[in-house]
Amino acid sequence: MIEGSNHSEAVPEGRWERSLFFLDHVWELFRGDRALIAVAAVGTVLNVAAAAVIFGLAEWLVGDAGMRAFTAVSLAAIALPSTIVSTFCNVALVRMAQARFEGRHCTARQGFAAARTRWRPILAWSLLSVGVGAVLDWIAEKLPFGGALASWLLGAAWSLGTMFAIPVMALEDAGARRAAKRSVELFRARWGESLGGQVSVGFISFMAAIPGGLLLVGGLSLGGTTGVALAAGGGALLMASITVTRALEELFALAVYRFETAGAASFGLEPSQLDAFVNLKHRRGSD
Repeated sequence: MIEGSNHSEAVPEGRWERSLFFLDHVWELFRGDRALIAVAAVGTVLNVAAAAVIFGLAEWLVGDAGMRAFTAVSLAAIALPSTIVSTFCNVALVRMAQARFEGRHCTARQGFAAARTRWRPILAWSLLSVGVGAVLDWIAEKLPFGGALASWLLGAAWSLGTMFAIPVMALEDAGARRAAKRSVELFRARWGESLGGQVSVGFISFMAAIPGGLLLVGGLSLGGTTGVALAAGGGALLMASITVTRALEELFALAVYRFETAGAASFGLEPSQLDAFVNLKHRRGSD
């Protein structure tokens, strides 16, 4: 599963220090690889488009209070394609990053091709995720006291416990149930690094969303040509922040996964080596 790499580093001793160490390296990996950025951006665009459709249909469906049960089922069905797309793109992203960690280059096409070979676990995981989300929504709505809090706590536990599910599905011969169980095992073994990474990425996500959110709200409030331009710019910044933070979550999980399974941190090609590789590729393409 984990092959040797041409570049390993000494990892800090403390759990918090290790989480920052991994996060720093996956950020350097992501921002220096246009193929990874492209795959993450495709996932964001498709999910935003699906979310727009979902919210539009939700507004139409919830108009009749007598159809709430039907609405919950319908929204779960509507959310499934979006979840499948998100999971598929994340698996492709992890497979590409895995190749980079091993010192190999991997194109977006190769990443998507690798993800297609895992379509059964991707579909099963998407069904499981949508089902869990529907149950959490039901708890928040039906429990008279503390339902929202209970739903939030259970959702947070689910998110943390399954943060390694994508790397497991992408790199091991594991289905959805095995991926969830294996992810919980990995989280228990590396809970400190996992929590540290999640908190750090969450903070980055919050800070990165502020400029875009302010521009979006200001543009919508202002109206007119200037307002539309500001809102469009804000929306673009929000999509960029979503792309980066979601990619960092998956790449960080992969880095911790590799550290736990291989016992060492390896981050593949140095930036200078990658630049030389890409330049050589461009020169060959122009010959």
